[in-house]
Amino acid sequence: MMKPDEVEAMLGLYELGWGTKRIAREFGCSRNTVKRYVEAQGWVAYGGPRRTGKLAGLDAWLEERFFRHRGNAEVVRQDLERELSITVSLRTVERAVAPYRRRHGTTGETPLARFEREAERLTPCTDRPPFGQLRDLVRMVHADCAVTVDTNAYSVPWRLIGERVRVAVSGGRVRVRHGRELVAEHDEHHGRHGRIVERAHLDGINTGPRDVAAEAAPAPEAALLRPLDE
Repeated sequence: MMKPDEVEAMLGLYELGWGTKRIAREFGCSRNTVKRYVEAQGWVAYGGPRRTGKLAGLDAWLEERFFRHRGNAEVVRQDLERELSITVSLRTVERAVAPYRRRHGTTGETPLARFEREAERLTPCTDRPPFGQLRDLVRMVHADCAVTVDTNAYSVPWRLIGERVRVAVSGGRVRVRHGRELVAEHDEHHGRHGRIVERAHLDGINTGPRDVAAEAAPAPEAALLRPLDE
């Protein structure tokens, strides 16, 4: 059967003076086919007889069994053979129940039809980012008390150095969690190689090994400072 655009091209050649035999040879069809489209002056659907299938008239029965067996076409096929003495292939049953797969088993509606019917009662989630704008990452806290996202460094409490944390980027915010605890939150930096630091995250860091040594070694008492010749 010719496609509508092929028929249009066929009629164009006929108007240019091509004969039906030449057009038929060009399109690889019979001369009678060309004559039929020329007489109709356009594409026409094939009107041949259609076979009546073994499952004709069983739409309601198939639908009920399809949902009863939770979409298992093989079990539906077995019911057909056992209860109605109709033997068909699994492929035949799958074609027959294909329209039901697009419908919800409880509501009996397609998701799109259900959405259009309830759209006015849906509440917009204005305080949540749309799907696809939430990034959930896993990062290691570096020795500089920061995690890196898109080349930018975001500070976290220094006690988490060497720990793995989860970083969620959404709505222009960067949130860092250790386990279930939210340990840091920053505005997302849209440049590159930036460093975003919250000073509280650095509180408690040792000022250096010299200070520790000074605290660990107390000054000698005056009574112990005696001449060596005594």
